[in-house]
Parts: sequence; structure tokens; C-alpha cells
Amino acid sequence: DENKKFINEIEKLKNENSTDKYVIARQQSLKFMMNSLYGCLGSTFFPYYNPRVASRITEIGRQLLVETRDFIEKKGLRVIYGDTDSLFIYIPSTTRGNAISIIRPVMEEINSKYSHVRLSMDTVADKMILIQKKKYLAMVNGNIIQRGMLTNGMCSAMRDAMKKLFMDVLAAPSKVNIYDVIESEAKKRIGMDTEWVMTLQTTKDISERSPYFDLYNMATRWYETLPNELSYIRVVGNCFDLYGQGCHLEIDYDWYIRTTISTLDTHLTTAVGGIYDTRPRMISGGRRVSGGGGGGGGGS
Repeated sequence: DENKKFINEIEKLKNENSTDKYVIARQQSLKFMMNSLYGCLGSTFFPYYNPRVASRITEIGRQLLVETRDFIEKKGLRVIYGDTDSLFIYIPSTTRGNAISIIRPVMEEINSKYSHVRLSMDTVADKMILIQKKKYLAMVNGNIIQRGMLTNGMCSAMRDAMKKLFMDVLAAPSKVNIYDVIESEAKKRIGMDTEWVMTLQTTKDISERSPYFDLYNMATRWYETLPNELSYIRVVGNCFDLYGQGCHLEIDYDWYIRTTISTLDTHLTTAVGGIYDTRPRMISGGRRVSGGGGGGGGGS
């Protein structure tokens, strides 16, 4: 039918690395329309509100995943994780090429069963650590893929430190000391002021969101109209401060390290052998930053 024909057309273009703007736009339009319809059907404000139809949509999604999982496992393969619209399959001790040759015929057989959905192979990972739901690390051709571990607004120094940690964890989990890796990477960036700047979106009401209340008040004194994003740093004295307003304050490097360590879920520490060194350390006594903010905002 028309739907299956369109799905095949998209799949063909994907395989050819096509940049056909019409097909891509049509695919995205249908996706956004269907997602929006699901949300509307579950909203009491929608004229055609129908929670039974909304719940049926998610039910069908779960049903398809379960059926696909069962089919794959009957083929002697092991499904280790599933989330929303994807399944992760474990294939022990083989090459990437062999893994693809094992999965592809199974995938094609599944696709032949359904007319309105189509499985595709997204990634073949060499190594992977599943931490918890929607959180995982994978190594693909020497590159790190992570989900749910790096937060928006994180400073460049700590983002790079966590990426280095992820690479080490995937290479040799039992030999990694989380604190040592984060501390070592932080030391390389002492004095690089811009590496420690964090960002905060102001599109939401940050005036009532602790610990940013004082940061918000400070920003309202500097700006007639708040920008969409605030740049700020953590400075010595348990304060956040706006960055780039001409003051000279000391970066609290140790706070950055402690905070980054705390964001690493305890499941990750288990994955690397339970090494979780939280002893207080000082990598510096602070350093004056040449682009601090105006007066200091309370932090937590």
C-alpha cells in the first residue's frame, strides 16, 4: 500500500545517503504530525480528546517491541535492552561484519511481517555499558556514544573530563578511578577561564528555581531584558556569578570536581569496580578569573 511504499522509499534513500529534501521533509512532517496527534488525544483541552485512543497508541508500540523481542530471542539471540522504539541485541565475540550478517536477515524477516513499521540497523557497538534506563555508554569505531550522562549547560572542562572518563571506562573498567580521571583532566584546564563557564536557559522561570534565585536577581540588575541564556561560573565563597561582566573572582575548581563526581550515577561506579573516591582534595586555592560577574549570587 501507499504507506509501505513510502517507508521503502525512505529506507532506500537512507541506504544511498540521499539528501532528497522533499522525502526528508515529508518524513519529518509525518513524524511531527503523528507525535502531536498522540499528545492532543491525551489532552483534555483537545476537542477530540480520547484517552482510549492515546493509550492504544502506546500499547501498540509496546506490543510491537515485545513481539520483536520474542522473535529475535527465538532465533537464539539475546536482547539486553529495549526503550520506546529500539532494541539492543548482544552478539558475543564476533567482528562487526559478522554481527551485521547475523542481524540483517533477522531484521528483514521481521520487516516482512509488518506493513506500517520498519526496523533499521542504527549502530553496531564494539563495547557497551548499560547503566540504567536511558543511560548508557558505547564505543563505536573508537568513538564514544553516550546517552543521558552529559547535561545541558555543563562547562567544557567537565564535559571533556567526563568524555575522557567514559573512554577509559569502556577500555578497561576495572582499572579506572573516577576521581583521579576527573581531577587530572581538570588540572589541565586551570587558568583557561572560558572552559569553566556554564550556561542556564532563561526561557523557564528561573526566579523561583533554587539555587538560581540570587543569580536571577543579579542578572536582572545587569540586563534590562534577560537573554535567552545566562553564562555563569562557580566562584570561591559558595557563590554563582555571571560571567563576562568585568569583575575578577576566583573560580572554585574543587566545586566543579565534586559536582561532576556527584552526577556520575552510582551504577557507573559499580560498572568500574566500585572505585568511588570522594575524599576532600584541593587542586588549587582558586584563581582569579578575568571575566566574572557582578557581586556574587548564592549557590548550594
